[in-house]
Amino acid sequence: MTRQRPYFSNICVCPNCFPGYGFDVVIQLAVRAGIHRVSLSGKWKDSLPDLKELLRENRIEVPMVETAEAIGASGSDRLVRNSIDFCVELGVPLLNIACVPRPESEEQKRNARSVLRDCARYAAAAGIRLTLETYGGMSHNARECLYTLEQIGEPNIGINYDTGNVLLFSPALSGTNLAEKDLRLLTGHLWAMHLKDFRRETSRTEILGRGDIDFPALFRILDEMNFSGVLGLDLETSAAARLEDHFTALQGSLRYLEDYFQPR
Repeated sequence: MTRQRPYFSNICVCPNCFPGYGFDVVIQLAVRAGIHRVSLSGKWKDSLPDLKELLRENRIEVPMVETAEAIGASGSDRLVRNSIDFCVELGVPLLNIACVPRPESEEQKRNARSVLRDCARYAAAAGIRLTLETYGGMSHNARECLYTLEQIGEPNIGINYDTGNVLLFSPALSGTNLAEKDLRLLTGHLWAMHLKDFRRETSRTEILGRGDIDFPALFRILDEMNFSGVLGLDLETSAAARLEDHFTALQGSLRYLEDYFQPR
């Protein structure tokens, strides 16, 4: 008997598993690790036909496109719309948005919410859903995310819960109470999740299972929520210096998930 749902089959590799490397490298190493689901940066600048061919050749499914923008700053709406158009071109149904740098002042937050509202309407007309990534400013924990969604007021925007980011930006939460005290609040609004482990004592991201986050508790909550969204490995492992180090971190994280979900 397997524990909870077979989330492992829904895992995708995110570009931040191999920061600074091109998508062709991300694909190559994801396939080498046995994963054929990869999220894609919305900042692709090369030939779209070449990208589609690359995806076909490697049998890659792209469940989500990801972009990080200074949401609310001049021109940020245009950049997000470009990423939405990119989703349409590729047939990808979900765009994840991280507000980087995070809005701090109330004016910046109002501007960011206004941009997200307009972009959500643009995305809805194109048949695309948006997720706001937990990062900081106006999305550092579940309560703040829910307030932001309420203020935006558009039904096609949900949350991408990045476990490491929440622990980094929410000192009142611990790795052991993250699931019960925070994640559970997002029932009905959680459309994607970034799996990332974080050790607060050292301020370092770690291979899954080596940091502070209680992943079994998170998986139990996901099961209760009937979660069926995108589950991405967004490792950004602090100790990884070389490309092979990043691949070793990916392998170690996949091993952790395989060990947890193996038949009992």
